[in-house]
Amino acid sequence: MRLDKLVWVEIDPDTRYVVRIFKSQKQMVLQMPYAECGTTQQMLYKVAVWDVRHQCWLRSKGECELCGDTVTEQSGQMHERQHRGKGGEISVANSVFVCAKTHKREHRDREPRWSRHDSRSEAA
Repeated sequence: MRLDKLVWVEIDPDTRYVVRIFKSQKQMVLQMPYAECGTTQQMLYKVAVWDVRHQCWLRSKGECELCGDTVTEQSGQMHERQHRGKGGEISVANSVFVCAKTHKREHRDREPRWSRHDSRSEAA
């Protein structure tokens, strides 16, 4: 996704931070209860992701949420409990702040999309 793209987001009314990023305006309308419609707005994708990531880091208190190792806001990574490709979303509720080692371990079963050693090019 382009970082300069506008997206619809849900805003926490108390902290004013983004808590969820919607794929589209239609998804936002379908998923937000009518009583909460005032807590959405549009913003740049990169700003929205930064807000969600920052909220996850604050919640982690400087520790990997899965293994307990120390992480900084710069070294930590945001991991989605339920991947977007499997119906997950970019949100504080669906994300954990983890160290790089744990993030790699969490994705060990995933097939990489791209590889330096593409078998198709070797067969040619």
